[in-house]
Amino acid sequence: TYYATAVDNSPNNNSATTSTTSFTVTPPDTQNPTVNITSPTDGATVSGTITITANASDNVAVAGVQFKVDGANIGAEATTSPYSVSWNTRTFSNGSHSLTAVARDASGNSATSSAITVTVSNPVNLALNKPAVASSVETESGYINILVSSNAVDGNPNTRWGSQWSDPQWIYVDLGAAYSVNKVVLNWEAAYGKAYQIQVSTDTISWTTIYSTTTGDGGIDDITFASTSARYVRMYGTQRATQWGYSLYEF
Repeated sequence: TYYATAVDNSPNNNSATTSTTSFTVTPPDTQNPTVNITSPTDGATVSGTITITANASDNVAVAGVQFKVDGANIGAEATTSPYSVSWNTRTFSNGSHSLTAVARDASGNSATSSAITVTVSNPVNLALNKPAVASSVETESGYINILVSSNAVDGNPNTRWGSQWSDPQWIYVDLGAAYSVNKVVLNWEAAYGKAYQIQVSTDTISWTTIYSTTTGDGGIDDITFASTSARYVRMYGTQRATQWGYSLYEF
């Protein structure tokens, strides 16, 4: 605390002094915040979309917490407690990744949490951009050479394969080598299969049915089954749900 007065000295030796005023000078805030990641835990295996959370504190107030993956910002800065961010791990490669959180206060002080390491493990789309063969391509409605089989494995949800308007129809993908397969995801257009089978093969001559339904309802069919070795995976449709053919955005 400091005290101050003001003195007025006039030329005729008269003077006046003000009353004393006290004031306090606050030193600049130089204390860094503290921050630590609370979830996920160090060494965790993660998949899909997860929430990263952190605890942060400061002698005055925490202004924000920025989360980072491998040193790059992920999402917007979290400005309210509890501090968290959503992380879609599918946008990162499978394997080891480093997570940190940087907390700051209004004075510009900042601190970085200890890094934690997580392992991203998401299912791999073995069919992506692999050769695809179909029983037919839609020629009705002027779609000649447009709704081709490769559209079903290009990773683009806006392109599609469409078959001719008859039963049965099929499409298979060549994975290029034998893999252990335990899941197939079908992303149907409005023209979907009501009855179909998922089949696997090592030579495209002999096919084994590993899944079958007669009550397909379109949309996205997420099909899991016991792991089986296959190079070729086929959707074999036996009954259309509509007057049109079979149409898949992604297989």
